[in-house]
Amino acid sequence: MILRNANSDDLDRIIQLGFEFCAESPTYKKHGFNPEFAYETLQTLIAKDCVAVVEDFGFVVGFMIAIVQQQWHSGVLVASDLALYVTPEYRRSTAATQLVEWFDKWAIEQRAVAAMCGNTTGNSNRAIALYEMYGFKSVGTVVAKEYE
Repeated sequence: MILRNANSDDLDRIIQLGFEFCAESPTYKKHGFNPEFAYETLQTLIAKDCVAVVEDFGFVVGFMIAIVQQQWHSGVLVASDLALYVTPEYRRSTAATQLVEWFDKWAIEQRAVAAMCGNTTGNSNRAIALYEMYGFKSVGTVVAKEYE
């Protein structure tokens, strides 16, 4: 499997995987999926090298989207993930590991002083264990409320 930065040729496949990501997640399926909005957002993030993909024999099987922003109170840069998704048939492969490793290195390249990743899809235990392999520590809990 090959890890690389995403490019514009990957947009359609990432959109397809994004739809699967949202359909699979009890949290995100409530919000729906807007492919046009996702496409525009991904174009911007891909141009800034904020999206990585893992491919197997030329076929994208997972992606990760990251951002870096200044903390409102200190101005220091903190990296965050927006999404990490690997197709079900590749979840026991190294795809997710490669993506988290990319994120960790990417955050350092962005001069972030910290990285914060969340898991709000309902599949927490394996995701947390994966992040902990790279030195991440659980520091809190996400609470959510849906509005109608």
